[in-house]
Amino acid sequence: MVFAYGSSSGVNTAQGLPTDDPCASISEQTLTDLDAEPSSWTTGEYTNGCRWEVSIAGEDGVPLAFDRAVAFAEADADRLEDVAGDEEEVPRDTDELYDYTVEGADRVYIDLQEEGYSDSRDRSLSYGDESTLILHDVNYGYTDDRVNQSVTLVVREGDLVSRISFDLSGDTPAIDIDEAESLITRVADDVFG
Repeated sequence: MVFAYGSSSGVNTAQGLPTDDPCASISEQTLTDLDAEPSSWTTGEYTNGCRWEVSIAGEDGVPLAFDRAVAFAEADADRLEDVAGDEEEVPRDTDELYDYTVEGADRVYIDLQEEGYSDSRDRSLSYGDESTLILHDVNYGYTDDRVNQSVTLVVREGDLVSRISFDLSGDTPAIDIDEAESLITRVADDVFG
């Protein structure tokens, strides 16, 4: 089943945000190799993206996401911060957006049990003007050995910040940062090649 959020027509896009189809950024051959099934696409003034379910790292039904974003204009950033209060700072330039996206790759959005833990490793890669690969392990504390992993690549190219990510459920053996790089570059080479 395919879900679409937003509308491709009538959406004003911020300067610097590509208006081409983000779902076409990954080649048909790579999508076939990953047994990819489209899941959803999003489009908005400051961001757009595409999602698939893929087979990767010995797991089926793995969510794969590709998103592109530009920083918020001052007026919109002010409005968002007014709504969020002191809880959230809204990125107002490309450097802030890049840092915010990298930091977001190892956030934990669900409370960990006392026995739970969160750990991440990162490394610079050579895509775009600047890029960081983040491998984030989370054990929520419900079982001793179940580690959920997310792999995220954040790339800055001029005013554009892109993110490719996938999440492994913990049903397969954990991967290390070298394996994470090998897996994500299959997609990144298409997008940023």
